[in-house]
This record gives sequence, structure tokens and C-alpha cells, in this order.
Amino acid sequence: NEINPVWSPDGERLAYTSDRAGAFRIHARAASGVGGEDTLASPGPGATGPTSWSRDGRTVAARCQSGSNGWDVWLVPVSAGARPTVFVATPFNDQWARFSPDGQWIAYQSFQSGRNEIYVQAASGAGGKWQVSTAGGGQPWWRADGREIFYRAPDQTITAAPVTAGATFEAGTPVSLFKAVVVEAGFSGVRWLPSADGQRFLVNTPLQGPERARFTVVTNWTAELKRR
Repeated sequence: NEINPVWSPDGERLAYTSDRAGAFRIHARAASGVGGEDTLASPGPGATGPTSWSRDGRTVAARCQSGSNGWDVWLVPVSAGARPTVFVATPFNDQWARFSPDGQWIAYQSFQSGRNEIYVQAASGAGGKWQVSTAGGGQPWWRADGREIFYRAPDQTITAAPVTAGATFEAGTPVSLFKAVVVEAGFSGVRWLPSADGQRFLVNTPLQGPERARFTVVTNWTAELKRR
């Protein structure tokens, strides 16, 4: 199983996670497929998967299993020999971290309030955190200019929150855009994303209507053959 691909900022490489050696580990290679593959350092024995690549190309944000705590956010260096550092580790599920376009901020999803909400912290780890969603939300995405954060609300509505992310951070009132029913099964959790300008969305939706695949199960079929 090789899942959750993440592009490098220059579009030349891909980071992804694979369980070929047992637990899921992060690998990186040229997007062209030419050359070898690098295995990035792992924060621990649990499953690890990339969710975002920093603008300077030096760091991959990752979701890492942490036993009873579920998931934590770690920053994994791309260069060999450097050690991963924890970014957010609480008694709650913290995951799906995304670097802002300028690399100064990280948006992520956390269950610390008793439901998933979207928070933002400085990528340096300094200072506090800001809550962006107001009624639940998961899987944040930044608009390419860093002025909006998109996320999916608990009622499956894709929502846009205006933000100011410069020397300081400020979040505005979220606006509901549209309902997006997505495929939930399987390992990968990345089922939708916005275009760079936030005007279009790619959504992995379940197939509906008469063209939907259908299976027919025939029981006691040997008896039917005898009657014929």
C-alpha cells in the first residue's frame, strides 16, 4: 500500500507513505520516477504519513501514530541524518497539518475540544494557536495566496475561512460553500482539495445513479443447474 502523495514545492519530487516494510513509513523520490528512493527518518514505531511539504523544500509535515494518543503532528526533515521534531502532541488526535504558502504558518486538525476543529500555529512553534473553524472542521487546505483556509465541516460542507497570515495571524468568519459527499473507505484520507485560486474543487465522490456497480449473489446455484 503506497498512499497519501505530497508534492514538493518545486513539483520535482513526491513524498508518500508505504507499508512495504511493515508499519507505514515516508518515502520520497523524483516525480518522474527516475533515480532511487529516499526513506525519511521516522519519529517512532507507529505509522507515519506526509501531509504537506514546506516552501523551502527542507521539511515534510507528517501525521504520526502515537499509541493511546492517536495521532500527533511531527516535522520530518528531508535531508539524511536530521532528526524529526514534534510540532503538536496532545492527548487528542492532531493531524492533517498543512504549511501556509509562505511557510510561516501551519494549519492542522485537532480533537482537543471534543470534536475536530481547525487550528493555526506558527511553523516555528513559537507563540500560541488560533482556532479557525467555529462549528467543527477537518482537513484544512490553504488558498495559494494564503488568504483563505478551506476545510470540511461535520455536515460535509466545504467551508472557506478568510485569514490574514503575515507577521501575525487573524481568522475571519467562515462561509459555507457547498456540500461534498466524499468516499470514506480505504487507507487514504485525502478525498478533496481546492485549486490554487480556490475557485474549483476536486472531490472524490461515491458513484451514484443507475451506472453504479451492482453485485448479484446466487445461492444454491447447483440445484438450479439440476432443474435445467
